[in-house]
Amino acid sequence: DQQQTQMKSNFRLYTIRWGGQSFIPMVNTLTRVEVYMGKTGSPPSDIVLSIRSALTGADLVSISKTASQIPTTRSWVEFDFSDILITPGSTYYLVLKTSGGNFMNFYYWGYGSGTPYANGMRWSSFIGGIIWTQFPKFDFCFKIYGV
Repeated sequence: DQQQTQMKSNFRLYTIRWGGQSFIPMVNTLTRVEVYMGKTGSPPSDIVLSIRSALTGADLVSISKTASQIPTTRSWVEFDFSDILITPGSTYYLVLKTSGGNFMNFYYWGYGSGTPYANGMRWSSFIGGIIWTQFPKFDFCFKIYGV
């Protein structure tokens, strides 16, 4: 349904460093998501992808993967979940987070610059999702699938 595949740099994800990407779906059912990501070192906790209707709201769906399921080189990683019904044309958020790690053992999410995805933007939280900062000229790499 929606995607942003332009890669410029990486955002590190660990403990309280979370990433978010807003998007506007054109379908009414989401089936799975792919994010362009990898890991460095040995992150001690799972990586969790959630879809939300508000950045600080409840998860509509959430799926986790262990560190062993994430490559050490950037790749498209699939998060397949039970289908969820959404409202086409409304804004939703991908949230990628983990509960452990540090500057030596972390996950990372690739992003592009120059507003490569016009229907959303990158968001980052440096305090575990309590407060989010928007980055309007950047977008995380993602692919949203739906019907």
